[in-house]
Amino acid sequence: MTAPIAKQFSDAFNLYAAEGRAAHAGAELSHVCFKFASQESYADYVTAAKALGTVTSEQFNGKEITWVHLAAPLEKDGQRLEYLELVEPRTEKHAFNGVANIGYAVAGLSSAVKLASSDNAMSFRYQSLHAKQMAPKG
Repeated sequence: MTAPIAKQFSDAFNLYAAEGRAAHAGAELSHVCFKFASQESYADYVTAAKALGTVTSEQFNGKEITWVHLAAPLEKDGQRLEYLELVEPRTEKHAFNGVANIGYAVAGLSSAVKLASSDNAMSFRYQSLHAKQMAPKG
């Protein structure tokens, strides 16, 4: 792992969460999404995530999604980060191991919308459901 998982999600939260909220009216921070270049990296991050909170997994569209409900959520400027999503690279490998997007819940949104951020390696994803509604209870 090139950077500890906690540093990666806290850096993304601190640097970009407000930008993503401002980019779409009514956006509520939902989760930070990690993608991976290899199965080994994914497994390492899942293991590391167990120290951060409650970890649950589910199968979704042919891959495993691991959700982390943080024991110590991050808060800043009226935003609260409680969830991480780790996406298994079974069907698609990512260019690097780390934060690929920040997810937001927008009430009434009929389909997901993806917007670029000021960091070319990361995007913002807007959808109708919040991570607390999508993550399996564990």
